Amino acid sequence: MLGCKRYGSVISAIPQQLSRFNFNTIDS
Repeated sequence: MLGCKRYGSVISAIPQQLSRFNFNTIDS
């Protein structure tokens, strides 16, 4: 079940990366 937990953490990390990317794009 370690892989499943890791997969979940990746899924939750995706929106943060996207929002950061969008913020950087808007800022510049």
